[in-house]
Amino acid sequence: MIISALRIRSLAFMLLLTMLFPYVAGGIDVQQYDSAAAILLDRIAIGEGTTDAAAQEHGLASAYDITYAYGRYNPSGSKPLSEMTIGEVKQLQKQMLAKQANSKLPSSAVGKYQILSGTLVEQQKKLGLSDDTPFDAATQELFGLCLLEKRGYEAWTEGRISDYQFQKNMAQEWASVADPDTGESYHEQPVGTTDAQIKETMALAKSTLDISQQAQSEQEQDESVPVTLTLYVHDGSASGPIIPDAQVTGWDGLSNSFEQTSSSSGYVAITGYPGIWSFSVSADGYETNSWSQEITETDTKDAFLQEEQQYSQN
Repeated sequence: MIISALRIRSLAFMLLLTMLFPYVAGGIDVQQYDSAAAILLDRIAIGEGTTDAAAQEHGLASAYDITYAYGRYNPSGSKPLSEMTIGEVKQLQKQMLAKQANSKLPSSAVGKYQILSGTLVEQQKKLGLSDDTPFDAATQELFGLCLLEKRGYEAWTEGRISDYQFQKNMAQEWASVADPDTGESYHEQPVGTTDAQIKETMALAKSTLDISQQAQSEQEQDESVPVTLTLYVHDGSASGPIIPDAQVTGWDGLSNSFEQTSSSSGYVAITGYPGIWSFSVSADGYETNSWSQEITETDTKDAFLQEEQQYSQN
């Protein structure tokens, strides 16, 4: 039975992280994640077709060695993914996309959690990992946790966002997870985890947590009332000079997307629904800044960008 298997795998998952990442990396405290996160990530891997069984069926050693289409677009002679460094994986992803130049849906997805090239770079910076970091099982699990957190895992475990919202968020990260509104993939791909399956898995994960039902009920009511966020974009720090013409994109607590340009006064005013909002801010000459944040009421906040600089491998 799948649910029983998820429980067993979650124990191995937590043991792996406890042994290899007993520290706080980039603000993500690995030890705070109980078996609920493992249960969710195991279900996602099943839907993505990236279990050990799927890997071995295609002649690969483990789920951590799977690249898009089970290596069909890997350069000849590529070594196993889990034996590469992050820098080598980024180069591999460029080569994979080059071999798919004429494809309708090219993909750079790699590893157990099918991480795309842009997401890999984003999470690498967030965690402060060098290009020399091994892209092994422990690193891939850490990325998986970070992607859950990006999509509101902590807020969900605390009852601050509803099951519906958390499922919606996960569906936007993983194409295999059913969108709760349609039962289909948010990314118009085959669904590997149906609406019923993801709801069953979320219920199992929740059974390991102490989530306040009252808090969830209140959150679901609050989600129907829009709020307005005024976001100022600064140079260097939250108190630095304003940056006009900065591009601000993302989505609100109900996954409604937004895309605005900061005014001559350096701000945008975004109206959306409470919950976990995701932001990406960019401007010419600056590094892109991406983050997720809980927005529950009309408010004013600040973002800042750092000037672009050349990164070298450590």
